[in-house]
Amino acid sequence: MDYDIPTAPNTVGRSLLINLD
Repeated sequence: MDYDIPTAPNTVGRSLLINLD
């Protein structure tokens, strides 16, 4: 999975995935 700097509301979803990882 690519963890780029999201510039959209997806930031919340991505940060959750990163925290879970």
